[in-house]
Amino acid sequence: MSLSLPITTIGLGSDIDRKIAPELDPIINPELRVLLERFRDAPGEKDWASFAYRMHLISQVFRAFQPSSDLLRCPFSLPEIEEIEAERLPWAAQ
Repeated sequence: MSLSLPITTIGLGSDIDRKIAPELDPIINPELRVLLERFRDAPGEKDWASFAYRMHLISQVFRAFQPSSDLLRCPFSLPEIEEIEAERLPWAAQ
């Protein structure tokens, strides 16, 4: 399984190969720091079924890609939007 972003694709069993945005490191808010510390080193293998690993990966994605304006683009093309509005899956015909 993977997470597709406009600028990259992240394997859901992979490490993020991007540095944390400098404005988000270090974490200043003490409550957020405590929360993120719980998931810093997710126990066990990189298993998407593990809640701790999912939270670890999600927090890393948010912190690494937050400054990227590419993530503000519409995730669907115009033809895909038309398929969605017609209540069809845009990728089903592929």
